[in-house]
Amino acid sequence: MAVIVLQQVNDRTTTAKNHTGRKGSSRTLFFGLANGVHFKAFRSLSTPKGFSALAHEFFARFAQRFLHYHLDRELSHHIGGNGRFPDRRARDEFAADLEIHCREAAIIVKKYSADWFSKAKFADGIGEAEARKFARTCTTKLRKELLIRGVDHV
Repeated sequence: MAVIVLQQVNDRTTTAKNHTGRKGSSRTLFFGLANGVHFKAFRSLSTPKGFSALAHEFFARFAQRFLHYHLDRELSHHIGGNGRFPDRRARDEFAADLEIHCREAAIIVKKYSADWFSKAKFADGIGEAEARKFARTCTTKLRKELLIRGVDHV
């Protein structure tokens, strides 16, 4: 999925969700308006700063959804009684903290992606092979950062 996002920014569903997640700035630009308006909204993503913000948002949400998928199955068994969470509110606070944790961990991707975008665009352009390598590198960096943070917070 990351390859598609990186290679084709016109995947409006994913890109719009990622773009509108940042400050809610261009939400109205993605629905029901002419393609010229969409082009202007996506133009900001074609700069190193815009691309790095998009990559950060994408990989932060990716990590959050991945962890939630696995944790949600188990966390319901740990509410009340002798469980980790005294009530659902405490479990919801944990989920909010997990989101912050993923956003902070994905900052490493934000820093890397700006440099990568500038270099790749200047060198040979961005093709499927480059996008795959970028996605693999970002995923590896994010995984290592989550492991480091996990050890630090135990």
